[in-house]
Order: sequence, then structure tokens, then C-alpha cells
Amino acid sequence: VMGVARAELPARYELADLKALQNAFVQLAVDVQPSVVVIRTYKVVGDAEDVRVRMPLSQGSGFILDGDGFIVTNRHVIQDADMLSVRLADGTAYDAVVAQEDPRSDLAVLKIDATQLRAVRFGDVSKTKVNQWVFAFGNPFGLANESGQPSVTLGVISALGRQMTQRLVGDSDVEYYGNLMETTASISPGNSGGPLFNVDGEVVGVVTAIETGAGKDHGF
Repeated sequence: VMGVARAELPARYELADLKALQNAFVQLAVDVQPSVVVIRTYKVVGDAEDVRVRMPLSQGSGFILDGDGFIVTNRHVIQDADMLSVRLADGTAYDAVVAQEDPRSDLAVLKIDATQLRAVRFGDVSKTKVNQWVFAFGNPFGLANESGQPSVTLGVISALGRQMTQRLVGDSDVEYYGNLMETTASISPGNSGGPLFNVDGEVVGVVTAIETGAGKDHGF
């Protein structure tokens, strides 16, 4: 029977090792940021003179599914909106329309009039393990609304298979929040719809909800 060789872990890590790891994290951000987008939604109202006015409704995050302008986000980010705006990481803004939406999974696909965009790569979620590093990119508190430059937070996958349907929705026959991935990466309002990347720069999840001192809620 042939034995399996195992590499010995170093007794200690040198500063150069930490710098190499840091540089790898920095490069990951450079590589994936162009695929992350900022989403803002509006209600359209009329005043006494019937002038149409855009009223801010919500803000969130998303990522580029296809180079021809298809964007993924959470459905709750765009729910009840009359107008949608998508801003790329380079600051360019586009009007968007809903191409498809699925209330059950709380996902939506938007379409903008753009081509040659940098689409994300998807990882194999079945190979995702507890305590692996992950990176959440998005638009917390609307900080990226004007620049389009997403924020990034680092954490680990702290649990798999979380069930939160009863905590997040009133009608479990319509929406389902099961088999969720829990992460220690910092998530704030505005991160909803943003991607969760692994260390290979592959999407392994969509940021959907947050736990706060006030309870559980969608991360608008």
C-alpha cells in the first residue's frame, strides 16, 4: 500500500510569509472589484405640477453575471422600485431594468445597456468548508453610491446550512431562506445582493441578511 505524503507545517511563520498572504489578498481585491456593482432604487412621484420626481427608495449591491450587462442582486433590494440605477466600480452609471426575478430565492437579474464587462467566476459551493476565508464586497451604508468603489471585509465561513426562513419572512410559502452560509465577514445595510468570494476570487454566495442587536433583517 502506497502511503500519502503530507507536507510538514512550518514551526513558525516569518514576516515575509505574512506579507505574501497580504499581497495575495490585495491582488484578489484588484481582480474582482470590477465585477462588483452598486445598486440604487427610486420611487417616481409627481408634484402639484405633475413633474416626475425620483425619490430614493433603497440601496444595495450586486455583481456582473455576464459581460453583456446582466447583473445579479437580491430581489428585496429592487422590490417596489419604479427606477433602478447601477454604478460600476469605475464610476459609470446606467439605468437598469429587471430581466428576471425569483421571490422564492430572493434573487433578481437586472440588465444594463453595456458590453465587455468583467463577469464573476463561480466556485463549487459543495467544496466550501467551515472556517475557510471569504471576502464580502458591496456598498455598506451607501458609501459607494457616488464612486462605485465597493468596500471589502474579510472573514471566515462560520457555519453552513443555516435556516432563517421563519425569522426573515412572514409567508414561508413565498420566500425561503434555508441552507444559508454564515460568515464572520462584516455585513452592513447596503451589502445586500453583493458577492461573497473565496480566496480564489470565485463567488460562493450572495450576501442576503444580517444579524444585529435589534434582530435579523435583510441587509438593504
